[in-house]
Amino acid sequence: MTTPTHSADASPQPAAVMPTNKWRSLLLLAVAELLAMVVWFSASAVIPALTDAWQLSPGQQAWLTMSVQIGFVVGALLSAIFTLADRLPARYLFPASAFLAGFATLLIPLAANGITLTLILRFLTGVFLAGVYPVGMKIMASWTNADSGLGIGLRSCHRRLPHRHPLCHRRPLPHANAPL
Repeated sequence: MTTPTHSADASPQPAAVMPTNKWRSLLLLAVAELLAMVVWFSASAVIPALTDAWQLSPGQQAWLTMSVQIGFVVGALLSAIFTLADRLPARYLFPASAFLAGFATLLIPLAANGITLTLILRFLTGVFLAGVYPVGMKIMASWTNADSGLGIGLRSCHRRLPHRHPLCHRRPLPHANAPL
């Protein structure tokens, strides 16, 4: 926050002047959030291949997604209990969590040869994503005090995009003019 300035030939400046690159930074944050959260949906793209390779049952297929969701809940609870978002700077917590979620996902094709290790790595992906989504929301909210609706809308739009991507579901996409 800057303080008002006065000069002989300038009018007072508003007290809450945001940096000139605010919207570029917010767009970068939204893109980073989208790219970080895409690992949540990565199992949807590979379930058919894993089912063929590992003869997965329908229950095991479901656990590939549920393990991320359970991990996210556990990660969010641990983050809240230890107040990580308040203790650690968001500019470090967000990218570290995104990197760890991506790394856990990368280990699946490199190290997992069955469902057990894959489920553990998917669970860890969810735990680490708890340092991405809420922290990204906190960053966006702090940058968009006056125009929070637009900022939060920009920030949240990534949640719908993976569902619209053809690799993230097995049914064809609806027509472009169809309601969401």
